[in-house]
Amino acid sequence: ALKWNTDRPIYDVRLGRKITPEEAATVDLTTDAFRWYALPSGDVRKPEVAVSKGTAGFFEATITMRGDRPMDGIPVEITVTGMNDKVSVFSSTGAVTRLPLHEADAGDYLVTATELLTGLSESAHVEIRPMIRMGPPVTVAVSAPAAVKKFAARKNVALTIALTPEQRQDGRLAALAKTLKTFYEQQGRIVSEGAVAPGGVVESLQPLSSPHRYPQWRTIPSDLILVGTPANNVLILDQLRAEIFPRAFSIPPAGHASVIHTRSPFVGEYDVVNIIAADAAGAASAVQTITAPAAAR
Repeated sequence: ALKWNTDRPIYDVRLGRKITPEEAATVDLTTDAFRWYALPSGDVRKPEVAVSKGTAGFFEATITMRGDRPMDGIPVEITVTGMNDKVSVFSSTGAVTRLPLHEADAGDYLVTATELLTGLSESAHVEIRPMIRMGPPVTVAVSAPAAVKKFAARKNVALTIALTPEQRQDGRLAALAKTLKTFYEQQGRIVSEGAVAPGGVVESLQPLSSPHRYPQWRTIPSDLILVGTPANNVLILDQLRAEIFPRAFSIPPAGHASVIHTRSPFVGEYDVVNIIAADAAGAASAVQTITAPAAAR
């Protein structure tokens, strides 16, 4: 027989219940080689479950048991139940336990803590929403922003928004041209739309010979807004070959854009705003930058 010298409640972990001092005194280790008792500071109560996001994207559970005295160290089983399966880990009250549950595991889960002395349990619901992967922020690099701003104030100079024939068939780019037209008209400019093609804004080859082969095209007497890249807009290509663009010129990645202001190499006394973008999304970002209020720019 065992003699107990405690006033704490005695729990037989194997039986899963609280036992009386008389039952505890009847232990016979001649027949039972091992007995497991727990002596918490007070009677076991239903656990409380708190789940929060921890480090490295994993969720953590803290199981507590409130009583007249601290009730840390009570063994618990923590079960995470999802739609298709469940998994359990073992811990104790008062400890922070990492769960086999990550922020990438979108879905609804039930986290249940069961204290192992009597089987009392409590649960907490966890909803993990799908993660939205954000791409890099959209960038619009504007060369000579003061010149781009001054471009809007050239009220006595004709302005033509020129798209290639292929661009005019793209509803998104056609809508952006309308947006630019409305914006510059609100600045007091006379704006028209044209085509980057012979009979459009392109009049002919340059009439005067030059030591430089480029630029080779002559355009109508008008300021121009061009959209695209050297690969799909012949007038942008003409400026690149003439080495008019900045030395560090490169085509922005998809969704990004550059705005480059130049003195027109096609016809004297006129300016060109080049929207360099590989796709409609990049062009839209550039148009939004150009048409944004001055404070936003």
